[in-house]
Formats: sequence, C-alpha cells, structure tokens
Amino acid sequence: MARARNIKPRFLTNEVLGKLDPIISLLFISMWMLADREGRLEDRPDRILAEAFPARRDITDVSGYLTVLTQHGFVERYKVGKQAVIQIVNFKKHQSPHVTEKPSELPAKPIDSPITVEAPLNNDAITAALPPDSPNPDSLNPDSVSDVANATSSSSQVETCDSPPREFIPYKKIVALYHEILPMCPRVGVLTNTRKSYIAARWKSGAIPDLDTWRDFFVFVGKSKFLTGGCDPPQGKKRFVADLEWMTRESNFVKIYEKKYHGEA
Repeated sequence: MARARNIKPRFLTNEVLGKLDPIISLLFISMWMLADREGRLEDRPDRILAEAFPARRDITDVSGYLTVLTQHGFVERYKVGKQAVIQIVNFKKHQSPHVTEKPSELPAKPIDSPITVEAPLNNDAITAALPPDSPNPDSLNPDSVSDVANATSSSSQVETCDSPPREFIPYKKIVALYHEILPMCPRVGVLTNTRKSYIAARWKSGAIPDLDTWRDFFVFVGKSKFLTGGCDPPQGKKRFVADLEWMTRESNFVKIYEKKYHGEA
C-alpha cells in the first residue's frame, strides 16, 4: 500500500539523479511511498514495477534501475534468510512517517554479515542509465546539494563506509520512556556502558531506530504478564520481572520480538 511521503525541493538539484534516466528518479520517489516506516520494502522487482508504474506499458523491467540506485548508494539490497529486502538509505533522515504506521515487518540489514544483492550487470537498463562520468557513490546523498567536485577534493571530510559518522543516541530519553511506560519494572539507577551498548545495538541495527519505535516496544513489553511480573513463580523461585538491560540484550530481545513471552500464563 502506497503511503504519503515528502519530497524536498533539493531533490530536483541532485547532481547524480539529474544525470540519470528520469525514470530512475520517479522510481526512487515511488519506492519512498511503497516503503514501510523504516524505509524498507520487499526486493521484488516485478511487484515494484506493477505498483510504481501501473499505467506504463513501455516499462517492462525495473531490475536494472534498482541496480543503478544500489550502485550509487541510494538504496541497499540484502537478504536475511530467504527474505530479500531493499533499504532506502537515510530514509528516516528525510521522512517523518505517521505515528499510526505499524512497525516494519521486514528484517534490518545484518551488521555482522551483510549480504548485498545485485541484479545482473549486463542489464540494458543499467547501460542506458549510467552516465560516463558518474561520481564516487561514497560521496552521494539523495538529498544533497553539495558540490560533488568540492566533496571529492576534500576527501578527508567525506564520510565513507570505512569511517561512519558518530550517531547520536538519546539514551536518557529512552530510559525515561522505559520508566514512563513500564513503572512496574526495575528502575535504571545507573546507565552503565553495558546498558548503553545494548541500547545502541538495538538502535543501530534498525530494530528500534527512533523514540517512537522504542515507545511501541515498551508498550508491547507491558502487554506480557511474564515480563512485567504478573505470573506466579514456581515454588521456591523469585517472581521474574524484566529490566531494561535484560530486555535489550540481543537474545532476549529476539524472543520478545518473536512473542515468546506473550502467551497465556
């Protein structure tokens, strides 16, 4: 289902998209509307073609165009198991999905073992779309108006995949949400480095990448009797109540996400 998204005026002056086939720009915009709140959509070229260009009979394949967008760093294509996914790069930086949009059902790109999925490089659409003097994709941004020539001449200031920008994570606001929504759970007295590392891992993996999703996560935790101390323990055992450190540890987070603790006790 297509969703309402924003297009900033600077999109029209992007030096890379401006040199490519205009269909690529239109496809890119269409993908924003097809993507979920995390900027992800299924990597199914035939479905994307049908939804992005329902009235165009002259466009019969978008695989090559998707490869061009991937090569220029506008999207990432990967697989998690058998699920092929497209992630729109910097989606949350330029879009503000409505709070009523449900969380993404598609997996985030694995950090430890990313798998890039590329379409065949001999596709005619790629040859037609790529200009002969394409800039280095590491210096590109879908919403950038910076001079590519200046960016490449100041290579020490260009952030590449080898030198990612330091990401701000609002630890205190996340803890405040935890206290607000889960007052029955143990309070965080000290925000230790270990606790920060678990929060950062969930944030950077794309599993919980913003405060709205953290709120949704804590609300979901609050619906579990087991996690919030609502289940009577076996004789001789203490009543279990999950704390922030426990629920953000990867193994436990996965179980929560898969609803392992939301059955009837």
